[in-house]
Amino acid sequence: MDKMKIFFIIILIYGVCLMVSAESRIKPIPLRELKNPSSPTYVPIPYPKTRAEIIIDLKYAIKVTTAQEGVDTVGKIPAYEQIKLNLLKDNPQYKIGQIFKVKNRISGIAHEYTWFILIRDLNDKNVVRVVLHANGLYFGSGGIYPNREKDLVKTNREILDILTDAIKRTVDKNDIKSIDRVAFPSPLGDEFSPLWEIAMKDGDIYYYSLNRDCIYKGIEKKEWKNKETTSYYELAPNNEEFLPDEINDKILILKKYDRKNPGKM
Repeated sequence: MDKMKIFFIIILIYGVCLMVSAESRIKPIPLRELKNPSSPTYVPIPYPKTRAEIIIDLKYAIKVTTAQEGVDTVGKIPAYEQIKLNLLKDNPQYKIGQIFKVKNRISGIAHEYTWFILIRDLNDKNVVRVVLHANGLYFGSGGIYPNREKDLVKTNREILDILTDAIKRTVDKNDIKSIDRVAFPSPLGDEFSPLWEIAMKDGDIYYYSLNRDCIYKGIEKKEWKNKETTSYYELAPNNEEFLPDEINDKILILKKYDRKNPGKM
């Protein structure tokens, strides 16, 4: 079995671990394995920090995974996989766009963050998103719907305008402690469509879900004990909106705000 096939099998196993682990973070792959060129989990630059380092690991991941994972049942490579492969050419038609560091509240991912990477066409439209683990290993990728490509890169100012519209009071940068991208194991916002987490100086925390185009406020934290026997749905009765924080063993109950001008920001 060649190295590419072994690498792909390891990534699949790693992905299964992400789905089944729900108690604590899975253990990270040892650094010696990441540095070993003969290892199926080798990356050129373990734990990349700069944009240049992330791009090196991204291109390596494309090289060793796309040929294996991208072939569908009839032997064709989907369009978004072809776009990724195009980045490896001497004169690519696509380019690597913005890169975001996303905080991770999912226990099945070994690290506190992932890298969320956008690939753009020559018209500067975002067409593909790729996620790398903090250690530089490939996590996954997918295409972007044309009507969503601008939303993925909303500025902090746009997010504050959305928040202002939702809670019906002006919010400016002087009110804000921090704005981060964050992923939960939730349809409100995961690794491929992370939420914006807006921490206010007064202690309130709001979330903007791109998937729902909606603002939420954290109003209660419930302890999540006995995870083997208690699902997080049991802790959020009456169909309340919530976010499961697997890292801190809490369920964050949310208040939803109906926006006056949804989709306008």
